[in-house]
Amino acid sequence: MTGASNATSIGDSVCNVLEKERVVLVVGACGMDRLLSVASYPNADAKVRSTSSHEVGGGNAANTASAIARLSKATFSNPAGTAGPIQVKLLTKLGDDSIRDQLCQELKDDGVDLSSPLFMTGAKRSSTSVTTVIVSDSEQTRTCIYTPGSCGELTQTNVSDVDMDEVFLNVVHFHSDTRHTGA
Repeated sequence: MTGASNATSIGDSVCNVLEKERVVLVVGACGMDRLLSVASYPNADAKVRSTSSHEVGGGNAANTASAIARLSKATFSNPAGTAGPIQVKLLTKLGDDSIRDQLCQELKDDGVDLSSPLFMTGAKRSSTSVTTVIVSDSEQTRTCIYTPGSCGELTQTNVSDVDMDEVFLNVVHFHSDTRHTGA
C-alpha cells in the first residue's frame, strides 16, 4: 500500500509541475538583419543592384526565442492538454531607436514575453546592432557584416540590480547564445 501511495504522490507532483506556467529563458543577441540578394558578388570597386532586400529581426537568441514561442503554440507540443503553457522570455539589450520598436513588435507577434527586467533598452538615443547579410544567388553563399549597436550588452551591473529569483521563477530551460557573457 505504501508503494501505491508514493506513486500517487509522485504522479500528483508531476501533474502540478505540468499545470504551472513553465518558462524557457533565452539570453543573448537580438538585432536587425538586413538581407540583400545579388546575382553574384561584385568585383572590387564595382556597383551592383540587389535582386531583393528584406529587414527582419535577427540575433541567435532572438531567433531561438521566436522559434520556441511559435512551436509552443503548436498542437503537437501540447497533446491532449497534458502540459501547462510554455512562456518564452528573452533577456537582451537593445538601442533606444526605431529598430528596437520593430524588433519588439516582431517578438511579441511570435509570442515572446518581453516583461523581464533584463529585457533592457540602452542609453537614450543609443542604437541597436545591425547585421547586413549579402547573399549571392549564383554562388549560393552569404557574407555577414556585423555593426554593433551603441546600446552595449547586458552587464554584471544590470544583473546585480534585479531580483534573480524573480527572473528564474518557473524556468524549466535556460538557453544562452554566449553573447552578454559579462552578465
